Amino acid sequence: MYQVYFKKIYDKLFRKYGNKIHIYLKKKEYNLKEFIYGISRFTDQRVRQEYDDIITVLNLPNELEIIYKIIGLPNTILVLVKDGRNILYLDKLEQVFQNREAYSHFINIGHIYLGMGHIIGIGFSKITKKYFFRRDGGANGYECADHYNNYKDMRPEEYFRMYTSIFDIFYYAYYNIESILASIDNNIDMFCIGCKVEGCRFPLSHTTSGHTCGKCYQPGHGIRECGNYKKIEILSLEYGNDKMPPNLWCRLCKKDVIYRNNHSSSAHVCRLCKQSGQHSLQHCSLSI
Repeated sequence: MYQVYFKKIYDKLFRKYGNKIHIYLKKKEYNLKEFIYGISRFTDQRVRQEYDDIITVLNLPNELEIIYKIIGLPNTILVLVKDGRNILYLDKLEQVFQNREAYSHFINIGHIYLGMGHIIGIGFSKITKKYFFRRDGGANGYECADHYNNYKDMRPEEYFRMYTSIFDIFYYAYYNIESILASIDNNIDMFCIGCKVEGCRFPLSHTTSGHTCGKCYQPGHGIRECGNYKKIEILSLEYGNDKMPPNLWCRLCKKDVIYRNNHSSSAHVCRLCKQSGQHSLQHCSLSI
């Protein structure tokens, strides 16, 4: 069964990305086919066994495990290339192994470089084995440290849109790289879980618990669920713990307000005048 699955991933990797993936080894660049048939196949058996042992310890998602086994060397970098430009980097296996305990609930495996030290990190959950994108890096040590402190104990399933397959990650990066690089505020959908309230018009500006009903002005449901306690309960049970990515938390709320993590500034609703994204409670004209 494993051999059948291995062949399926092998064929998919070559069929869809054979001419889009390059491998870097000791500062030399190879296309995928050249590397697999000219370099990797001659790997020493002792090195191969040590490599397989590292993969076992990491407990990688199945697809990712097979891709690393296809590459076959711990000090190689897989790079997704588009129009001659490197757009996504899959880290060396030895680097993934060394940093496996850097975060409590996920392992980092790669990144998209945005420039000036800013990156979009790529990781997978240690529990669900699903993948996600996140804003990371920074122009200085303070920004990098701030990101790390936000993420080190974070459960990614609660904050980020999760992707089932590593090929979903490749696909999104490859076909959206131009808009990703154009502005750091583009492609919010790549990060956000989004609101699951029926008929929500701005689902990427808040989570389900951050949705304010236009009828009763209570959070966690919309007009179509209002008064239907069963539907409201289902929304709460299934999506009540969802949060926004940290870089999108509301800046109109005070920093010690817990629910600032369930909406962005544009979705902030003033409790006095009911206007959205305009001002905080303290700056409302009705409170003066």
